[in-house]
Amino acid sequence: MSQPLLLNLRNLACGYQDQRVVQNLNLHLNAGDIGCLLGSSGCGKTTTLRAIAGFEPVHEGEIHLAGEVISRAGFTLAPEKRRIGMVFQDYALWPHMTVFENIAFGHPSAQSSGTETVEARIEKLLAILALVPAMALASEGGFPLDKAPDRQTNMAALQHGAKLFVNYCLNCHAAVSMRYNRLRDLGLTEDQIKQNLLFSGDKVGDLMTTSLAPQDAKAFFGVVPPDLSVISRAKSSSAGTGGDYLYTYLRTFYKDDTRPTGWNNMVVPNVAMPHVLWELQGVQTAKFVEENDPHEAGKKIHKFAGFEQVKPGTLNKIEYDNAVADLVGYMEWMAEPAQQTRKRLGVWVLLFLSVFALLAWRLNASFWKEVK
Repeated sequence: MSQPLLLNLRNLACGYQDQRVVQNLNLHLNAGDIGCLLGSSGCGKTTTLRAIAGFEPVHEGEIHLAGEVISRAGFTLAPEKRRIGMVFQDYALWPHMTVFENIAFGHPSAQSSGTETVEARIEKLLAILALVPAMALASEGGFPLDKAPDRQTNMAALQHGAKLFVNYCLNCHAAVSMRYNRLRDLGLTEDQIKQNLLFSGDKVGDLMTTSLAPQDAKAFFGVVPPDLSVISRAKSSSAGTGGDYLYTYLRTFYKDDTRPTGWNNMVVPNVAMPHVLWELQGVQTAKFVEENDPHEAGKKIHKFAGFEQVKPGTLNKIEYDNAVADLVGYMEWMAEPAQQTRKRLGVWVLLFLSVFALLAWRLNASFWKEVK
């Protein structure tokens, strides 16, 4: 027996200030349904949930809950009157409640929902949420990753990567686990750091922060740009290292006029980030061909068939790939500046343990020889 319609989104358009992140969204859930929004960073998942909860206004369309309009253009029912609970990704929780109580907040009844108790329903939700990381990982791995060149022992390449990072990445992203003076480990003097890598007002001992306020970044891109201190380690997966991920990602941007920024990406489809290195790489478009779906007869799929250069950049393809390799190499170094020292010490530790084990073995044999 079908359940009555509970939540209905009709031609929803919402976002932040005048920036529309979600457009023409239609969605409905019946009573008892469990829905899950999956998608790349910046596609509007959180914005949609915030609009449903009443924390963001609706630009166009309507949101209906149990047959009642709770949001439309010019009208937003107060969040506390919606009887909707929301667990925020930035830990905006009720501090006096447990995790269970925060999830249960807003449920219409503490007794039962049909034949299922509130406790049983929340336990089912928690079990489903335990599967989300695996599902998200599976949804990311569609595009093969290229092997990133190793730059960890090339000081000139790392210095060039640091320059690219400061000039192109540090405008929106931060690296709050790194100080400018740590770049002395790359063979740079303080004067070189001041003249080539510091903005006006910054000091050599300062952290690598950005002047872009988080609320402004969210308004511009729909999501706050992540900190890049350890991004190369965070993006490591079974598909490749974090360096492989970044190396492929920064080389697979293409022009897409349907996106708010005008750019799209093969590694992260519908990415919120614009192509900041486009002047170096130039403008390229992605070519797709239609093929028969091997899993479903009669269905066509769009298959990537390569890139086409429509406007040259200041660097040719080989030069751009090398520049990206330098930038990625620097981000790998930044994630663990003492990596090479750790490896060198590891070799000496293994040699010491080998010699110690040999001596211990011979001493043990000599001792028991005398006992016998």
